[in-house]
Amino acid sequence: MRRKLKTFSRTKDGRIFKSFTTFIRNEKGEAVGAVCINADITQLEQVKEIINSFTNTEAVNEFEAHNSAVFVHSLGELMDYYLHLVEEKAGKPASEMDKNEKLRALEFLDKKGVLHMSKASVKLCDFFGFSKFTFYNYLDEIRKNNGEIE
Repeated sequence: MRRKLKTFSRTKDGRIFKSFTTFIRNEKGEAVGAVCINADITQLEQVKEIINSFTNTEAVNEFEAHNSAVFVHSLGELMDYYLHLVEEKAGKPASEMDKNEKLRALEFLDKKGVLHMSKASVKLCDFFGFSKFTFYNYLDEIRKNNGEIE
């Protein structure tokens, strides 16, 4: 059975090496020698980091990570997209969100400009299941706290 060892190491000057070792065995299976290859992969790691910075899709914040362009055919479609996103990130339907989750969702929607859309307050009240009075109280709370929801 051939056994190959792979290890990584870093030099004092910061270069990264990947080392491969394969043992040469005699008829009895005893190791009688080894072939060792050390490859400097520093530049490959740098390229990998550049590629990862362009393709990274991990969320930094549960709501703030979605700053990419959205292509829709109407403002209604855009609002529906953000409402779906709010539920997806909360992990539950809006009707099951507690007050704090609704405040954070409403803050996110406000930052995205959804509240500037025509009839937004009516749709959001229906979506979250609260009155217009509650909607405006929550909005005041968000804006007074400068987005610092508990």
